[in-house]
Amino acid sequence: MKEIVFRLLFLIPFVGMSQHYVDLVSVKYGKTNGMLLKDANQKADAISLDSYATLPLVVNDKVTVITGFNFETIGLQFFPNLDKIQFYNTLLKAGVRIKYSPKWSSTLLILPKLASDYQNINKEQLYFGGLAIFKKTKKDSSNYSIGLYSSTEAYGVYVSPIIGYYYQHPDKQFELKFYLPNELDFNYCLNTKYSLGLDYNGHGRSFTTQKYNLSTTYIQDNTLEFGTYFQNKTCNDQLLIRLKLGYSSNNYEVYSSNDKLALQVAAFKFGDKRTQLNAGFQNSLFLKIEAIFRLNLSKYQKKQ
Repeated sequence: MKEIVFRLLFLIPFVGMSQHYVDLVSVKYGKTNGMLLKDANQKADAISLDSYATLPLVVNDKVTVITGFNFETIGLQFFPNLDKIQFYNTLLKAGVRIKYSPKWSSTLLILPKLASDYQNINKEQLYFGGLAIFKKTKKDSSNYSIGLYSSTEAYGVYVSPIIGYYYQHPDKQFELKFYLPNELDFNYCLNTKYSLGLDYNGHGRSFTTQKYNLSTTYIQDNTLEFGTYFQNKTCNDQLLIRLKLGYSSNNYEVYSSNDKLALQVAAFKFGDKRTQLNAGFQNSLFLKIEAIFRLNLSKYQKKQ
């Protein structure tokens, strides 16, 4: 049975940038310390948990059905003298990857999500997104991607072009991958078990809330995180543990639910005449621990 599972997984063309592995599960726990509310000399620490799971189902050598989910939660105090509010984001992934030739493939996903404090859940807290990416494989160690992501949000419609690139050194000494404008990762191997890395993550998300007399408000999160990490591979190189330290821009803005944007394209906001209800936060340091369950496809290829 184990051999059958490995043979099946070896056929999986991964949704992401890499040609050699599949990240099936990821869990990230983080704490941002010393965030200061700008309108008060008061600290507001944030605790977050981000996780995702991806389950590709092979139909044939050209078509793979993609399923999975993302779950995020963050607790944060937005106003002085008010308790912390806990927000949640549950996103479902459903779509298909189509391989047209040895060089070209595409990934198409629909991404419905529920994002709020999960108090009195209703249809106003439900949002719909979609992703389309086309990838060209130059060689086994590199590929290029271009695509488009769009989603409805509490503040309006969000659209972002995507430019992607992946490269792995022939001796696997280092690896670079990015999905701009939201993700970038570079890691350098110290030896077969340990490596150092640099990464960047941009959060573009929104949550509605009905707590603490804020029943007609939403939070727009455009936080940017820049981090460095130490990584350890264990369990036959299938489990990656990362300890990360970084710097966060802490851009959490509170608006009335009737105060909308005309359109947001990446970081550019059009028709933004909104009135921000909170003063915001100062930038600060964050600490995260991450666990990734990774299936190395090249190992199973050699076994066949």
